[in-house]
Amino acid sequence: MGTRNGRELDLFRTEFYGCFFQKLLMHTFERKKYGWNSYLPFLERLGQSDYRNLLNQSVVGAGLNPDSQRIDVINISFNTLPAEWSDTFAVVYSNSFDQSYDPYKSANEWLRVIKNGGLLILGYSVTQPTKTDPIGNLGLDDILQLFPGELLLYDRDQFNYRYALIEIKK
Repeated sequence: MGTRNGRELDLFRTEFYGCFFQKLLMHTFERKKYGWNSYLPFLERLGQSDYRNLLNQSVVGAGLNPDSQRIDVINISFNTLPAEWSDTFAVVYSNSFDQSYDPYKSANEWLRVIKNGGLLILGYSVTQPTKTDPIGNLGLDDILQLFPGELLLYDRDQFNYRYALIEIKK
């Protein structure tokens, strides 16, 4: 949710469904420059999903980038996901929850599209709200109230950012 350039999709697709050779090449040719980039981006786009035709191994994203030309990214708010996506995804990932203008609506939509027993991988800010990140000061209890389930992992980095891995229980 909230994919910007689709890079997360390439990484998840390769790690979850890529062959050993593809994973090896991806890790070998990965570089860090203004975020993670690849010297072989064409390799990572192999097997790209189409958000209009979801399969069991589809990896798709939702984002508001009108310039996105990717077939695996639907240009839509993550507060209003397609109705046909209900109970579809085994994993939902987002590092942009703090950019939601309605956290309850976002949480309800994400819970609607994730399967029971599915995993939510959530990165969120604990700083004061801003104009671009209107949700702030979130604690782990807040997250667990919004996303009911079993907390499998909780971590924090040095930049006031938190990460939670939650197995969703509906």
